[in-house]
Amino acid sequence: MKLGIQSIFDQNNSGLTKILNNSEPLSVSKAVQKAFIEVNEEGAEAAAASAMVMVGCCLTLDEPQVIKFTADRPFFVAIISNETIYFTATYRGN
Repeated sequence: MKLGIQSIFDQNNSGLTKILNNSEPLSVSKAVQKAFIEVNEEGAEAAAASAMVMVGCCLTLDEPQVIKFTADRPFFVAIISNETIYFTATYRGN
């Protein structure tokens, strides 16, 4: 079943640009909706789910900086933010 919604798929005139805090064009590349109704002797159950894939046009991402790290001796590493420890690891060699 098609609902006739076309403008949100138009990369140049989707009407979605104000969703972002910049002026990059934004459009929907894919939309999926699934629904079901089950009726049995105990009653009825229904559910629905929708998903959309949105793409920014002309979006540029900076290349991540590559840092070379040589693990040639034992070390300890921790990921900490605001005094909360999220991850710890040790390397003992070989």
